[in-house]
Amino acid sequence: MELHFPDSLDERITHRCMQYWDTHPMFNAWMTVVARWTPVHMVGLIVLVAVDILPSTVCSSCLRGTAFAAIAGAVMGRIVNEPLSRWVRRPRPFEFLSVSPLLVHKGGDAFPSNHSTGAFALAFGCMHIPGYFQVLLGMAVLLSVSRVYTGLHHFSDVMAGVLHGILMGSVAVWLVTIWHICG
Repeated sequence: MELHFPDSLDERITHRCMQYWDTHPMFNAWMTVVARWTPVHMVGLIVLVAVDILPSTVCSSCLRGTAFAAIAGAVMGRIVNEPLSRWVRRPRPFEFLSVSPLLVHKGGDAFPSNHSTGAFALAFGCMHIPGYFQVLLGMAVLLSVSRVYTGLHHFSDVMAGVLHGILMGSVAVWLVTIWHICG
């Protein structure tokens, strides 16, 4: 099964982003850094909070349970996304439109976005940590936008990843809660 959406919202958004590529080199550079490194920064922030290096109003054992939920949600999302993306086999925008993306990436398997799934699973896995959830959510949104802007994903790839990540992060929090990993 291969998804192609000619003349769709996806294509219009991709073309709009590409219009800025030649005129905004500093923004392009920043978006490629965001697209590549934000997941590492998100995990790093979660670890720093979980090991009490960064302050939080949540008890230490709950922080560890929350960190576990966030990372488990991202892993669960990836486990589901891998066979799904191979089954769908949707080409990336740079393949579909025959252009070079701002960030070098192998082709194929664009739907759903693994980066968006993981980022939103990490953020929603930390939904019970005041202050940090909002920061992680902002990072997840920025990462998702950057994946579209750099030509690596269609808008619908990212939106599917966002919804899947929210689900996986929320399920992981629920599982951690019912298994009493916190406390």
